[in-house]
Amino acid sequence: MKFIFQFTLFMFLVYSLKGQSLEYLNKNFSVISDISKDQPYFYRITSEDSLNVLVRIFFIDRTPYYEYRATRFDITERFSQTEIFYYESGKRKKIRQIDALTDQAVDVSYFESGVVKSKKIRKSEEVISEEYFSEDGTIDPNPNIFEFGHERDMENWGNFLMEKLQYPLVARRMGHSGTVLLGFDVNLNGGMENIQVVNSSEVHSSLEKEALRVAMAYKGTWTPGIVFGKTEKSRVILPVRFKLN
Repeated sequence: MKFIFQFTLFMFLVYSLKGQSLEYLNKNFSVISDISKDQPYFYRITSEDSLNVLVRIFFIDRTPYYEYRATRFDITERFSQTEIFYYESGKRKKIRQIDALTDQAVDVSYFESGVVKSKKIRKSEEVISEEYFSEDGTIDPNPNIFEFGHERDMENWGNFLMEKLQYPLVARRMGHSGTVLLGFDVNLNGGMENIQVVNSSEVHSSLEKEALRVAMAYKGTWTPGIVFGKTEKSRVILPVRFKLN
């Protein structure tokens, strides 16, 4: 463990010199301010400029957990985005690419062996093509796949936000608004785990904290996804919008 701390401290110095930042995180993805008092479980490296954002999260042993890339392609706030999710082994689990110019999204998921499991293309949230494959690479015509969640899950979540979400006073006074993207895992029992903000560099810190507070307080459950007939943990990204009247 001493070696790991020395290594990550060295990386912190290197990335700071390069204009990047490194943060230590606990199991709940909260930032650790003093690693001598709270043992890190993850670390997050963030790099950004006027056109690009790159966020990478690793387990403390350097195994990748999650990656987020965003590129602004014009003077508006529209971004093309890429998300990469990993198995605990560090192998790719899913890649999601969103092209804001064409409003098209492509999701490709993988078996842990590296073989493509599925490919889905959406246009304005409407599925326009989807393919599923067995682990031997052959097309599976009946994959028995259901994405997580039902309409009632979203309705319960929306009602909870309306009741509990508060607009931070400091953000209101300073005129800050925006959309916080909450990422979390839906476990096999439908509970929320590993809650984090995936676009923290794009929103005011008070909005981020409020979205996390409400998410941590949510006691409702979600309907887990089913992949090839088996319940599977799902990684979910949901927006929490703060808009000034």
